[in-house]
Amino acid sequence: MERLYSDLEQKQFQEQDKTYALSGYASVFGNTDLDGDIIEKGAFRESLERREPQFLWGHDQGQIPIGKIKCWEDDYGLKFEAVMPKGDSLVRDRIAPQLEIGALKGVSIGFRTKQRSGKSIKQAELYEVSLVNIPANPLATVTNFKSLGVLDYADLPVAGRNHKGWNEASALARVADHPDYKSAFLYSDPKGEGAVEDCKFLIADVIDGRLTAIPTAIYKASTALMQAAESDGISSEAVVALQDTLDRYYDQLNLLPASKSLAKCEWECLEDPEREARLRSLGISKSLAKAIVSGQRDVGRPRRDAGSDITELKESVKAIKTLVEGLTNAP
Repeated sequence: MERLYSDLEQKQFQEQDKTYALSGYASVFGNTDLDGDIIEKGAFRESLERREPQFLWGHDQGQIPIGKIKCWEDDYGLKFEAVMPKGDSLVRDRIAPQLEIGALKGVSIGFRTKQRSGKSIKQAELYEVSLVNIPANPLATVTNFKSLGVLDYADLPVAGRNHKGWNEASALARVADHPDYKSAFLYSDPKGEGAVEDCKFLIADVIDGRLTAIPTAIYKASTALMQAAESDGISSEAVVALQDTLDRYYDQLNLLPASKSLAKCEWECLEDPEREARLRSLGISKSLAKAIVSGQRDVGRPRRDAGSDITELKESVKAIKTLVEGLTNAP
């Protein structure tokens, strides 16, 4: 996720009975930041139609919001109005007094670029707006840095579905020698140095010298993402952004998002533990998911001690398998 910082000179801060009210611009359109990037008008429109961002203090996503915010675009920039409760001790005792005397002037937006043209950001997903304790930028320009490790959508060409035998270890060796190796991954540890070892969720291989997204790799990355946890160093906000990227590749494959469906082509490319994980993500219990996978593997291989219970399990497995395949319109 990227962040842009700007001045809060264009703001109004008012004290009301139970809340503090704050308004201003979280971002200004057409300004060139220190990296040369420009946010264009309309960049946040689709994101704001889906949901409002959170209002945070210092991008601290591990804490509850400091208030409620409403954002919209006008000709000048990303306008916002926010209210903060006086009953919140952090707001009342620390933030409000600094806003009142003008000591706190920093505002920052947390977003992810979805479409760009050169240095112009055409479309972005807005996740949060934060008050931040940083020096105000006197020219209202912005700085930019990565924070969650989510890499921009690379829009790689997607190979056909004839790569069932794709091997991640072999692909990783080829990708490591490619000058644009980062684009083959969805995530790069923000605490690392950007080396291949810092990257996760490989979705591509090198074909004819060009990075190309591999369907099998996309299926496996989706499954791995579903199993990712905070202990892996990946925040819940990053998981949401990563899933959004994967959904866009699934759309190119004419598949429903992995969180909503399990297609036959995916099933055939996944290993048993991955199949179990995907079934569980669809709401199937751990024991039943294991039974489905093992039952599918053993169908047609009768056991000597097979009784009515085994026959019933096989029939259930066949029925659920049919249901799973029917969850998607993909061939």
